[in-house]
Amino acid sequence: MPAGADQLLYLRVQTPNSMNIPARLWSAEAFHDHQPRDYALEALYFGIVLAIAFYNLMLFFALRDLNYLIYVAFATCVSLALATFTGMGGEFIWGFAPTWTKIGVNVPGALASVAMLYFTRRLLNTAQVVPRIDPWLKLLMAASAVFFFLLILWFWEVNRFFVVTNLVTSLLILGTGMVCAIKRQRSAYYFVAAFSVLFLANVLSHMRNLGVVPTNVFTSDGLQIGSVIEMMLLSLALADRFNVMRRQKIAAQAQALQVQGELVETLKASEHLLEGRVAERTAELQAANKQLEAISTTDALTGIANRRHFDTVLADEWTRAARAGHTLALGFMDVDWFKKYNDHYGHPAGDECLRQVARVLSEAIGRTGDLVARYGGEEFVFITPATTIENAVLMAQRVCAAMQALSLVHELSEFACVTVSIGVASMLPEQGRSSYDLVTAADKALYAAKQQGRNRVVAAA
Repeated sequence: MPAGADQLLYLRVQTPNSMNIPARLWSAEAFHDHQPRDYALEALYFGIVLAIAFYNLMLFFALRDLNYLIYVAFATCVSLALATFTGMGGEFIWGFAPTWTKIGVNVPGALASVAMLYFTRRLLNTAQVVPRIDPWLKLLMAASAVFFFLLILWFWEVNRFFVVTNLVTSLLILGTGMVCAIKRQRSAYYFVAAFSVLFLANVLSHMRNLGVVPTNVFTSDGLQIGSVIEMMLLSLALADRFNVMRRQKIAAQAQALQVQGELVETLKASEHLLEGRVAERTAELQAANKQLEAISTTDALTGIANRRHFDTVLADEWTRAARAGHTLALGFMDVDWFKKYNDHYGHPAGDECLRQVARVLSEAIGRTGDLVARYGGEEFVFITPATTIENAVLMAQRVCAAMQALSLVHELSEFACVTVSIGVASMLPEQGRSSYDLVTAADKALYAAKQQGRNRVVAAA
């Protein structure tokens, strides 16, 4: 056309979707200058979306948190819708496809609504925070999923209903976020800020389509700008949610460690208490064992060693004497005419007599390492290690003298008091000999003392 000329043009457009065609003529130079800048802005948007989606996809694989995967699905659907809306998808991806171009904004938009509603429910925990609103979110999720299939099959018939449902969905999501924010749900702050930006961008886009606001970079590219800001803010919400969960985990671990520490301290205290009780019980058992041992080795009547203990000590001393190469002396003692004493004075007096005899014997044979014992009835014995026969006789004579000096009245005795007869033997343990030989020798010497008139000491030959 010549410069300054007017030309009347007719343009007929038929589409079931909304469309805005600004009547603007470009010179070739101006269009070529505009086109690289327009491509650069579109490429920047899709590059940011791709980076955000890839980043959150990696977080999903690392953390196994479904929220990140849902967010990636939402970002993908939104970017696919905008690729159709701006024509970038037809120019660089799927080529000339009028059918898809017709439905390529709303069909991914339906899936984006499903993903966004599900993301909202999980991020804001609506089932617990706003239980009355959560069923409506579920209902709109189901409706958006149904619209996905209906838009593919009957786009002309159902598109207007989808637009209304999509508007209701946006308002409900924004309202849910505000209610959760009022209830001090931490993630809701980021969520409301993010969705408010996208909602405002969407409103400006529709107002531009209706001719209410002019076409400029904010109204024509507002959806891309709002979408990028919304995605970045939602990423911050997810990051904050992760940090909150991490702090809760650390706090839970700290609490668990504290509980574990308290449990350990309780167990230590219980262990100390148990150790104290065990030690106390052990001491009681040891004392009881000693008492039992004393009972088992002590004669109940006289308080000196009994026959059992005598047999044990004799065997040990015989072995020790054999190893050391020294003699072992043994004295056998019998109370003279004790049966007559017991019958004449009675059993209580007889028991007291035996106690007196045991006392005198213990006092006379008081050397360390010696043993006095009641052998049975009125018979007593004493063991003196490393003692010659002469010394053993002297010890036995002291016993006889001490017993007579006690002057314990015995009317039926030839000596008018209680006396004792003692047989003494001393032997060096040698091969072919045993402690039985020593006992036999002392017993024979005692028999000889009785035969010789009692109240005397006789040494074994």
